[in-house]
Amino acid sequence: MSWQRFLPPALFFPFLAYIVFLKEPIFFTICIGSIIVLSLLEFYNMVQKEDWWFLGLFSGIMLAGFAHQNQFSPAIGSIVYVALFLILLFGLIKPAVVTAITKFGIIAIIFGVGYVAFLISHLILIRNMEEGRLLLLYLFCVVWASDGGAYLIGKRFGRHKGIFKVSPNKSIEGLVGGLAGSVGFSLLLGGIIGLDRLESFGMGVLLSLVALLGDLVESSFKRCAGAKDSGNWIMEYGGILDVFDSIILSAPFFYYLYFFIKGA
Repeated sequence: MSWQRFLPPALFFPFLAYIVFLKEPIFFTICIGSIIVLSLLEFYNMVQKEDWWFLGLFSGIMLAGFAHQNQFSPAIGSIVYVALFLILLFGLIKPAVVTAITKFGIIAIIFGVGYVAFLISHLILIRNMEEGRLLLLYLFCVVWASDGGAYLIGKRFGRHKGIFKVSPNKSIEGLVGGLAGSVGFSLLLGGIIGLDRLESFGMGVLLSLVALLGDLVESSFKRCAGAKDSGNWIMEYGGILDVFDSIILSAPFFYYLYFFIKGA
C-alpha cells in the first residue's frame, strides 16, 4: 500500500476547497473548465482520436460557460444524463458498445463531449445552487471517502476478486469498504446540506455505487484502448480522468437527485 496514492488528494483538496469557497464563482468555473479541457485531451488521446479534437475542446469550453450562466434545463439535462448513463452501463455489459464508440472518429469526439464535458460541468451547476459550496464539499468528501474506503479495505482484506471483468482487482471486501466510507461521511455531513439520517444513509449508498460505476466505465475505455492509465500527470493516479472518474457520473446524479428531492 503506497502513501503516494493519497498524496494528490491531500494536496488537491485544500486547493479545491479554497476555490470552491471563493466569493466569485468564476474562479471555480475556470478551474473546472481547465479540468474539462485536460480530461478531453486525455480521452481523445486514449481512444486515439486526435482528429477534430479541437471541436471537442471548443464544445467542452462552451458547456462550461453555459453551466456558469445556469443555462442548463434540469429536465432536459436529466434526460441526457439518463441516456448517457444507460449507454455507459450497457457498455459494461456489452464491451462491443465501447469498441463502437471509440472506433469511429466523429462518434468518439461527440461522445467525449458528453461523457467528459457535459457530466463534469455539473460541478459548476452544483456550485451555483443555493448552499452550493456546502453541496460540493459534501459530494467530494462522500465520493472520495468511497474511493479511499474501497482502496484501503480492498488492499488489506480483499480476497474475493474478479467480480468485474473490466477491473479484476476489485473485490467484494473493497466494495463493502467503499460503501462504509461513503455512508459514514454522508451521515457525518448530511446535516449541513439539509438531509435527515435516512436521506443521508440512502445518498451515501447511491453515491458509492454510482462512483463505482464511474470507475468501471473509465476502466472499460482504458481496457479497450490498451492503456493502464488515462495519462501520466499525477504520480500513482495516472491522469486527470483517473482522479475524477468516480466524480464524473456521481456529480450529475447528485445534482439531479438533490434538485428534485429538495426542489433546489
